[in-house]
Amino acid sequence: MKLEHTKYSKFISKNPDGRQLVIPDIHGCLATFKTLLNQIKLTKNDQLFLLGDYINKGKDSKGVLDLIIKLQENQDENGYQIFPLRGNHEQMFIEDYEGIKTSQFLDKTAEFSQLEYDFVCSLPYFYELDNFFLVHAGFNLETNNPFSDFETMLWKRDFAITDKEKENHFYDKTIIIGHNPTFLDYILQDINLKAPSICLDNGCVYTKKWFLGNLLCLDLTSNEIFIQENTEN
Repeated sequence: MKLEHTKYSKFISKNPDGRQLVIPDIHGCLATFKTLLNQIKLTKNDQLFLLGDYINKGKDSKGVLDLIIKLQENQDENGYQIFPLRGNHEQMFIEDYEGIKTSQFLDKTAEFSQLEYDFVCSLPYFYELDNFFLVHAGFNLETNNPFSDFETMLWKRDFAITDKEKENHFYDKTIIIGHNPTFLDYILQDINLKAPSICLDNGCVYTKKWFLGNLLCLDLTSNEIFIQENTEN
């Protein structure tokens, strides 16, 4: 089956001169995000993929969105190569902004503008890379076309697949997700074992819970993991 990409998904070819880096749920932790970017020493040859949920729970949701937008500026003119995805919190933001529904989970202190709204509306649901699929929450394995169920891509809990399921649906590509705060030891184990699906969300915003509270970045090129403890004041 050949996957046809639309505005809801994109195929990204690797830049041979750079790394492919993935950061999951930032949740308004702007200072931590900036510190992690300094740690990974992002270059303009690298491709940085963000797995959604940039807003809510942390202290500066608008600041996170604005930084991503700034990093993306002039991307086609030697700017940074930033590829953000849509998460369920971005979807809630869209619905709240448009008046479709009001969510008690949205950051009511942030003064979002048309700029942030337009950015969030432009976000695709998943990326396909040479050896990976990147999605916020997971895919629907009960349908013949897992790439058509956008609700599952945003909201699926505890997504995991077997090697056989990967072979049947995903062209033998590893699936990288966020969305589900996961103990660090489990994440590191899945990375080391090269599991068919890997959740990178260590619950950056949850600083008072055991084995959570870090923002992670996985280098898909080298399998190296960068771990940044929450630095919010």
